Amino acid sequence: RRIHADGIHILVDLAGHTAHNRLPVFAWKPAPVQVSWLGYFATTGVAQMDYLLADEVGVPAAQQNQFTEKIWYLPETRLCFTPPENAPAVAPAPSLAKDSITFGCFQNLAKIGDAVLVQWQRILDAVPEARLRLQNKPLGDAVVRERFTERLKQHGIDPGRVELHGNAPRDQYL
Repeated sequence: RRIHADGIHILVDLAGHTAHNRLPVFAWKPAPVQVSWLGYFATTGVAQMDYLLADEVGVPAAQQNQFTEKIWYLPETRLCFTPPENAPAVAPAPSLAKDSITFGCFQNLAKIGDAVLVQWQRILDAVPEARLRLQNKPLGDAVVRERFTERLKQHGIDPGRVELHGNAPRDQYL
């Protein structure tokens, strides 16, 4: 009611399906034009969301059919990155020299649920030489590493194939 009463003509969502989002508000269509942008990289799935601001890197033209929103393409990419001066040179993939691959996840531990662990177990079973590297702040704590290692075991994942790392300075991270 407030959005409508204030005469908002274009309402922009910056959260998508992230925590504490306001997508239910958009389902009420309180503004004539509703746009999703910046905080989420996929469709909201909300039929009342008119547009998604994107670029051709984030949403290639061939993927438009995966969105409920009409894609409004920006002329340039919305993603920008200038490597720091101390960034290491890009090297060939380590898998080329080792004859194995390391999968990585740098996600928040709270987002690594049982369904994810089941999939990782399947992947590691399918690729016997593969390893898994997890890195995030909580894994810098020995108790957290120990508890997470127990979760790995509960899902049939050999902890010897998993590297657990806490945060690292940016130059080491890169």
